[in-house]
Amino acid sequence: MAQPRGERDPAVTVHFFPPHDPQPKRGEDPSAGNGSIVELGRRWPKEPLRSLLGKALRRFRRDQRRTLADVAVAASISVPYLSEVERGRKEVSSEILAAICDALGIELAELLTAVVTDLTPTRPAWHVSPPAPNLTHPTPPGPGTVVSLFAA
Repeated sequence: MAQPRGERDPAVTVHFFPPHDPQPKRGEDPSAGNGSIVELGRRWPKEPLRSLLGKALRRFRRDQRRTLADVAVAASISVPYLSEVERGRKEVSSEILAAICDALGIELAELLTAVVTDLTPTRPAWHVSPPAPNLTHPTPPGPGTVVSLFAA
């Protein structure tokens, strides 16, 4: 049954939370052990995905000591087009990418793994530092806790 406009379902509660900002505050020491999350690297690569794909394709081709013409003929594309793809100047369709991978004798997963490897240094490296222990006021043991004392 539809409710009249303006009335709300009392069983539905919506909570809004402020956005979480994982960035350390200016002047905050990331190694202070305050339990904060610290970003250690850049979040996004500086170059487009087409450039990263092209570089990986060129690396595979050169590792096999093959020419642009050889791979282009095997992939049924033109040499200038393959060159543009390798230089990151052309967005390549999934069909053409599959044909190039087939011509190189590699799986698409191998190509994408190479791209991920190239991205690894630019992906964020998150480190969660645990809160620093408070050694000045140790927590007393609870009831029933066995405590062993050793002389130094």
